[in-house]
Amino acid sequence: MNPQRITMVTLAVKDLEKSRAFYEALGFEEAEGGNEKIAFYKMNGQFFSLYSRDALSQDLCMPIHGRSTGTATLATNYDSQAAVDAAYVTAMDAGAICVTKPNEVFWGGYSGN
Repeated sequence: MNPQRITMVTLAVKDLEKSRAFYEALGFEEAEGGNEKIAFYKMNGQFFSLYSRDALSQDLCMPIHGRSTGTATLATNYDSQAAVDAAYVTAMDAGAICVTKPNEVFWGGYSGN
């Protein structure tokens, strides 16, 4: 067994259909197996999924409303600042909310949120 392995990242979302539309606008293609409570996306040997908050709460057998901390992020890396800028524009056009525009950051990279 390889201990350094993650096979699925799941986000609990308030509005699954709105989230599906957002990721579709970013170019994600939904994989088979989803339904009105969950969407799956193949990611080169891994899966990314969107799960309605209510369904995830039921799956975990506990409420999740007070458990979200905002300390998790998902990132994509690109070869150039121009590619970061283009990805940022695509995300904004798809309905993302700007936290920070792409810029040089303290750790030496170029990033936007």
